[in-house]
Amino acid sequence: MLPTPYIPGVDGLRAIAVMTVVLFHSGFAAFAGGFVGVDVFFVISGFLITGLIVREVESTGRFDFADFYVRRARRLFPALFVTFVACFVLAFLLFTAQHFQRFGGELMYALVSLSNVFFWSESGYFNTVADFKPLLHTWSLSVEEQFYLIWPAAIYLIFRKTGKRGLWLFMLLIAAGSLWLNIRMQNGFDTRLLDGHSWLKARFGDGASTLFFLTPFRLFEFAIGAAMVWIRPSLKLPRAALELTMLAGLALIAYAVYRFNETTVFPSYHALIPCIGAALIILAVDAPVAGLAVRNTLAVFIGKISYSVYLVHWPMLVFYKYWHVTPISPAERAALVVASIAIGYLLYRFVETPFRGRSGRPVRLSRAGVGFTCSSLLLGISLLASTVWANDGLPWRIAPMPPELAAQFGNSKQFHADQWGGAGFTEPTAWIDASPGSPADIVVLGDSHASHYKTGLKEQIADPLRKSIFFSTDSCLILPGMTRLTAGHDWNTSCKATLDAGLAEIGRNPNALVVLGESWIFQIDRAALADSGKPLAQGDGMQAALRRLAPHLDALRAAIGNRRLVIVGDVPGAGAADAAGCFMRPKYIKIDCENILSTNKVDNPSNEVNAFLNKYAESRPNVIFLNPFDALCDGRRCYAFRDGRVLYSDGYHLSKFGSTLAVSAFKSRLLNGTAHRSSLAGAAAPN
Repeated sequence: MLPTPYIPGVDGLRAIAVMTVVLFHSGFAAFAGGFVGVDVFFVISGFLITGLIVREVESTGRFDFADFYVRRARRLFPALFVTFVACFVLAFLLFTAQHFQRFGGELMYALVSLSNVFFWSESGYFNTVADFKPLLHTWSLSVEEQFYLIWPAAIYLIFRKTGKRGLWLFMLLIAAGSLWLNIRMQNGFDTRLLDGHSWLKARFGDGASTLFFLTPFRLFEFAIGAAMVWIRPSLKLPRAALELTMLAGLALIAYAVYRFNETTVFPSYHALIPCIGAALIILAVDAPVAGLAVRNTLAVFIGKISYSVYLVHWPMLVFYKYWHVTPISPAERAALVVASIAIGYLLYRFVETPFRGRSGRPVRLSRAGVGFTCSSLLLGISLLASTVWANDGLPWRIAPMPPELAAQFGNSKQFHADQWGGAGFTEPTAWIDASPGSPADIVVLGDSHASHYKTGLKEQIADPLRKSIFFSTDSCLILPGMTRLTAGHDWNTSCKATLDAGLAEIGRNPNALVVLGESWIFQIDRAALADSGKPLAQGDGMQAALRRLAPHLDALRAAIGNRRLVIVGDVPGAGAADAAGCFMRPKYIKIDCENILSTNKVDNPSNEVNAFLNKYAESRPNVIFLNPFDALCDGRRCYAFRDGRVLYSDGYHLSKFGSTLAVSAFKSRLLNGTAHRSSLAGAAAPN
């Protein structure tokens, strides 16, 4: 196989890609679109791999596939296997049984380059949060490796049979088809072809996850890089044009990094911005002045170690945050960035480089030796991963829990999914129906923060007082004229349908009590006006967004007539992403969970929105405000642990116990707003 001509500026482009990803994952707000660094890597791969294939075919008339894959194995697998083993050891030492078991699953898929499929298949609202997935970043490596499997053969065959013209047509069709799929699928795949296939509908209905994780939706990015193989040598730009091209490429990537965020439909057509930016930089790496941005010594150095830095940075963040339990500070995040570069260098110097044969004492392995070594490591690590998966995450590592906690946890393997306050009820609409067919006494609108009161409402009100309660929920502000910005779902349709279903049920009972519960801060940050698509939060502060929210609350009041409206505020939160998991750590780790799982009441970010909602309720007739802080806090602290049990199933959703505790505190105020059925006329409502 012919050696690939070295272009220092491409390593500098790798440095831009890896640092944007690292800073994005580290939680720095200025890099909210740093995920586009992965797309820059894909463009680079398309350029380098296609160039390698074309040069060899043009020179020799053939392509040595065996040599290609052995070189890929030498390049990728040593550092990857070391990362896998290190993650396994740390997960064994730190993870709960639940999280260790699912780590075994992600490790098995990552070993066979299918982790993108694994993370796509488990996507969903109550999927384990990213902070508990040490190998989440390997989804992009799986996409790369799947590309390596299909692209060389396709390029070789088409180039041999049809020449450059046919190859250009092929790449154009691939790019156009991939982009078309992105646009077709970005709001979910709603064709009738999936009717009756609930699993497929559930998977492909999540358009954002499908686009993000699966290889067909990324092929146009590789094709853009591949096109540079011919454009770069044939396009002879004058010096001024080179400088402008480099600046344009840097500007496009910078725009994507600083302007994109989780509400951006991605990749879709938005990915063209950073991908074209990367292509322009490849074209103009020789620009005498602007090109120094990617040819300087530091950028080239970081680019050379970028693969190893990418491998280690995400597991370091996950395991450190997991050990820390509570959110980490900006200083800690910055220190982790520096540590990622340092450890990435060590991995590059002592593992990656020797196996590539580029150090003073390279590791010499024949093709057969590479195959045997990789197969042996694959088998050995697979056995470890499958053992963890089959044995429920090795629960013998976990210390016995106090009886109250053990009773609350039961046999739950996914505490959040099994024990949150809305568990056991249908979604998104649900009845707690004391008298089937009768109008609802209480209609609850909102998102999952309305649903997490289901257990409490059933136990405290519906069952003992024979009240019928109807829930209509979706993950958006269930208010007239509101929708949600985030990609992957047709929010315009579903948010309106959820509101309409609730209003229809309200219309059946002139005395119905209407309850509105939301994760207010979360939804306000993602909300938009349905008619214009304009964000509710426009970067001018929460108070301005709340002022824009008020007319929509008024519109709901108008829609429900003279019925009483109860607005439930934001919960204070557990102070940790996994409140329950704090109590299920391995027995050799001592954590004072009871004290850790509390927050300062005064400094809580929910105070601002709750104060606004309270003031709104006081200024409108027939509106009352319920503040969850009254049930979950004392004078100074808000707690996630009480009476030996956990109040939250994750960072912000109430557990069944927390749901019951909160509704018990609100019970009298809720019942004062409902009318008793005639059959219950003799029963007095609590005051």
